[in-house]
Amino acid sequence: MSFSNFIPVQPKKCQCISFNKKGFIVESDNSLFNTGIIMGNPVMFQFPFIKKIFKKLLNLKPTDEPLFYPNEQFSFSEYNGVCDFIFTKVENPDGESIVWFIYDNSIHFKEKINKKDKMFE
Repeated sequence: MSFSNFIPVQPKKCQCISFNKKGFIVESDNSLFNTGIIMGNPVMFQFPFIKKIFKKLLNLKPTDEPLFYPNEQFSFSEYNGVCDFIFTKVENPDGESIVWFIYDNSIHFKEKINKKDKMFE
C-alpha cells in the first residue's frame, strides 16, 4: 500500500500511519513526527488513545465508515498538537491494515483560545 494514493494535503498538517492487526506500524509518511523510534513496538503501547480504542479498530471492516475523533490533544516525542483522528481499515495484498490519519488543527485551536482571551479583556 502506498500513501500516494490518498488525496495530497499540505505538508506538516497531516500524517498517515498504517498498522497491522497486531498494532505494528507497516508504513508512515512521518510528516508530523518520526515513527522510526517505535517501529518494533505496537502502537497501543505508545499511544494511550489507541490503546483505549484498539478493540474497536480491530472490529472495523473495510466497508465501514471511518471512525472520527475530533480535537484530541496529542503529543509524541517532540510533537504536540490538537488533532483530528480518522481511522479506517483497508485491504491490501498483505491483508488488512488500519490507516490512521492525523490532521493537525493546532492553528485553529490557538485562534479559538486567542479569540476567547480577547473577549475577556
